[in-house]
Amino acid sequence: MSKKSAKIAALIESCQGQGHDAHYLGYFKCFNEGYYYEAHDVLEELWLGDRQGPNYSFYKGLIQLAGAFVHLQKNRLKPSFALFNLAKANLLKYPALHEDLDLATVLSLISEWSCDLEKNGFLTNPYLTKPAPKLELMPHTSPSKGTFLIATRNKHKIQEIRAMIGENFAWLNLADYPDAPEVVEDAVTFEGNAHKKSHELALWLHRKRKALDDIQSPLLVLADDSGLEVDALNGAPGVYSARFAAIDSQLPGNSKDADNNAKLLRMLTGVEPARKTARFRCVIALTIIPSAQTNPADWKVEIFDGKCEGRIAESPAGQGGFGYDPLFVPDGHDCSFAELGEAVKNKISHRAMAMEGLRKFLGVAGM
Repeated sequence: MSKKSAKIAALIESCQGQGHDAHYLGYFKCFNEGYYYEAHDVLEELWLGDRQGPNYSFYKGLIQLAGAFVHLQKNRLKPSFALFNLAKANLLKYPALHEDLDLATVLSLISEWSCDLEKNGFLTNPYLTKPAPKLELMPHTSPSKGTFLIATRNKHKIQEIRAMIGENFAWLNLADYPDAPEVVEDAVTFEGNAHKKSHELALWLHRKRKALDDIQSPLLVLADDSGLEVDALNGAPGVYSARFAAIDSQLPGNSKDADNNAKLLRMLTGVEPARKTARFRCVIALTIIPSAQTNPADWKVEIFDGKCEGRIAESPAGQGGFGYDPLFVPDGHDCSFAELGEAVKNKISHRAMAMEGLRKFLGVAGM
């Protein structure tokens, strides 16, 4: 054992058998005693062994936070500021309560210390005048209903889905698995694309096996495909909604929202308002893995379909939402999805309708 490993083992000895990995608990012990360099090293040893795990960025963010205070102790203010920002970017990938740590409080702490550095033009060190911060874990609890893995990195979509399902599950997304393969969405229907994404991601995790072992069962791999269907355009853009504008240039990848919206308005030039009926459609596929030992042949894939009828406006309106939201006016409303706000949208959207089917299924399944 190296001197460094021996030192770490001594630091975490009192943290064994307390509901979390001793390295994780040792990090907080060292941090709260002002031993930031040691906190960095203790958690780094855990992080290096978890390169493919869902907590990769979480541990990295905490390591960077300790590093920021190491710099403050040495009066290196600009490097400290840079590490605060890196820590914030990594920790923002996780829910407000993660691994029993109140990340909202941690992020607030980071913002406070960053602001103190910046407002003084990096001329004074707040560590010399402010009390050293403390990081406290919440009482240890484990989610009881399993784990959702959302097959996307789209932050808007992740927030929307979590708001609809609630916090009774652990939550993961593709940001937790940077090496997850990109699934080619080449099906001709929303259902085909959703099924393919959900099932292929589940199979990839099964091949990794250890990734499944580390996740609380059952694992529910959720993927969706959604888009806009405009009647006057024979259902277009449909499954090509995200890359509607790019089709013309044959460029790979999705198009910018503004470009898609502009193309849609061009194609509807001269079409009477009464014929601009449209709907958002969402199909959710849920691959259910009861446990890491379950054979893929025994997995079930459930499908949930939802739609929201409406019309296309003459011009975009509103700053909220994403995609075609500024152009879509749902039936029963006079303003666009982008103007309605998340609370209203989460009740009437196509995804809300599909998610309602999912919620009912979870209730029947006792989840």
